[in-house]
Parts: sequence; C-alpha cells; structure tokens
Amino acid sequence: MFKNTNLQNLLDTSSVIQNQSTIIAEWNLNTFDNIDEIGNYRNRPSVGNPNGTANTTFAKETVLTVSPSYYGATDSSITISGGYTSADAALAFNSIQDKRKLLFSLQDCFGRFRPRSGINKAVFYSTNTPINYSNQNIFDRPRYYLADKDDKFKYWTSFRTESNGTTTPTERGISKTDGNSTPTYYIDDAAPFVKYTYPIPSNRIIVKMQTNVGTFDAGTFADLGRTYSDPFYGASNKTTPVSWKIQTLQGSIWTDAISFNSLSTRSDGSAIIKEDGYVELAYGITNIPTAYKSNMVFAGKYSSTAFLPTTSIVGYTYLIQNTSTDIGTYYIWQGTAGYTSFVPTYGWYLNEEGMTNLTAYEVDLVTPDSYISGTKQYRNFQYIQGIRIIANTMNKADATLDIIEISPRLTANITDKV
Repeated sequence: MFKNTNLQNLLDTSSVIQNQSTIIAEWNLNTFDNIDEIGNYRNRPSVGNPNGTANTTFAKETVLTVSPSYYGATDSSITISGGYTSADAALAFNSIQDKRKLLFSLQDCFGRFRPRSGINKAVFYSTNTPINYSNQNIFDRPRYYLADKDDKFKYWTSFRTESNGTTTPTERGISKTDGNSTPTYYIDDAAPFVKYTYPIPSNRIIVKMQTNVGTFDAGTFADLGRTYSDPFYGASNKTTPVSWKIQTLQGSIWTDAISFNSLSTRSDGSAIIKEDGYVELAYGITNIPTAYKSNMVFAGKYSSTAFLPTTSIVGYTYLIQNTSTDIGTYYIWQGTAGYTSFVPTYGWYLNEEGMTNLTAYEVDLVTPDSYISGTKQYRNFQYIQGIRIIANTMNKADATLDIIEISPRLTANITDKV
C-alpha cells in the first residue's frame, strides 16, 4: 500500500494539523421537484400605468382573473386567417405558437451546468446583422447554429407575438427606440420568473445571458458596397439590458435584490454585463466601511466589548453580540487609533468574480449564525421563494433578452470539515 512518509511524519509529530487551502462547496438549488411555477410577466415600460410595471404580488397564472393581467406572457401566439363570414366580416383563429416553445425553453434555464454566452440560435429579424463566420478566433466570438427541437442546449428568448384580432400580431420582447435624440431602447414583456414550492436558503444568485459579442475584434466588415465595424464586438453591439433588476420573492411579495441603470458599473469601472453574460449576486454585509474593504478580516465573536483584544492587526474585525438575537456591532482594529465600529446591514450585492477576504460564505450548516429583525434572519444567507428578472431597457434596438440560466446557489466554507 502506498505510504507518504512526509504525511505520516506530520501526523506523528504535530499536535495540530491545519489545511493550507480554503475549500468551498457550492450547491445549485434548482431542483425540479421544488419548482412550483415558471413563466414570464407582462411588463410594459413603453405604456405606463397600469401595465407599465409587472405586478409586485405573486399569484399563480391559473387563478388570476383581474384585468389588466400581468400574467400569461410566457406564450407566443399566432393568428390564422379564417376567411370571411357571409356578412363579409373577417374570421381569425388564435392559437399558441408551440414551435417557439420547442426551440426556446425557459424550463431549461433552471437546469445544471449551463454555459456562458457564446452558443446562439440563429434568428432572423429585418435588421439583423450578418451571422459570424468561422475563423481561428471563433471561440472568442459568438457562434450561431440552427435551432432544433432536439437540441441538447436551449435557452429562453423574450421575443413573442401577441394576437390582437388581426392577421398581423403585435411583436413583444424585442427592444424598440423611444424616438428621442438620445434614444432609450425599451423592451416589453421581458420579465421571466421562477417560484419555488418551498423557500430555499441562498447566498448566491447566478444569471447568465446571451450578449452576441465576443472578446476578439475582427476589424472591418464589408458587404453590398458598405463597410462597418465588427458587429460582434464592442459595448455598442451588446444585446443586453441597461435598466434592469433582479428580484427575490419574499412570501408573496417581489422584492428588489439589486437594480442597475446606465450609470451602473463594477468596482473597476467595467460593465456590469461583460462579454460572457455572467452576473453573480452574493448575500452578506452591504455597509462595510470603504477604508477597510481591502483588509477587513473576521477574527471572532464576543458577547461584550470587555473581551475585545487590547491590541490586534489592522483590519481584524470582531462581532459583539450581546444576546443571541441581537444583530450586533462589528469592531475593526485601526491600529494606534483603536477600534472603529458599525452596525451591519445585510442584503444582496454584485459579487465580483474571484474570492476575497470579504466574500460571504456559510460556515455552519447545522446552526447557522442568526439574529432577530422582526423575524429570524441569517447572516450568511436568505430564504427566498422565487427569483424574477425585469428588463425595462436594452443596450440597442431590435435586441431580445436571451436568458441562459437563473439559479440560486448556497456556498459554504467547509475547510474545517475536510
């Protein structure tokens, strides 16, 4: 049997063994036996009240009878001419466009091991740009394939048609300009959601979407006597939302987890939605003092300030929780100036990719740290009943919201268990 002499010597001579690596476990909490309903809301920023905003209260589509209805926008409908009556009145038959459901699937967005942006289904609109050609940089650029009902990889697109009593249905879910000199590209009915049967403990929300741009600039394109810059590269060509939000369902109320607008950026000034279409939220402390965001390290919890170390390392932070239900106060060692303190607030925030000392993880899966604020709350995760994305405006005209994945995750630091 193989025997590592160095390891055996460590076990024989050391009283304490410490793992030099941090081991993180992450669970995708999308399980189909816990999904109660998925769908898409009517959301009409171009219209204004009462249809301007998707309803804030959840109700199952099958029981909602109130008009105007915010529900039922998951389906795409088609109108078929039925000729004329004896009185020369036009006849039309409305039905659900089942083919679109076979090619683009909202249900697939709640699966596991979903890719980031890049693999696209070719869809023709009157103003579409050319399809990207094959070259040695193809994997740094969006790639287009014909959609098929038997595809292993499907995603959801917001584009739908809605019967309006004529043979030319209204197009929804595709961005249109408001006509201003500095245009805003509003989009209707781009509000997909999932509602879970039982609340789930989550401290990550992952959203992946198609962007239709890549990281490689192929230079100038030319066709039919015109030239133009690479349509599959650059911020101006992204088919992504600008004014949009991610919400969680708390009980029966849709609550904003985070919202973005044209001024929103990541901490380094880059775009919220990069070329890979990946956006991640984390749950944790949202009001860490700016001066300590780079060196704050949680070092322990005490029941009284009397137990605080008289000296420490700059950035080391201690939670003082007088009772088991108290939200507590954090004390940060500043050096010669002693401690500074703040009362924490907890919520969702944009999580920059990569692990830092501020990245929030659950550390105790049996008795997680909690406090009372009206009801019992947890410091490192939140119970959610559902997730909804609402897009109001897009980056360009004739763009659809194309969702690849919506998933709640639970991440935990299990280093001391391994």
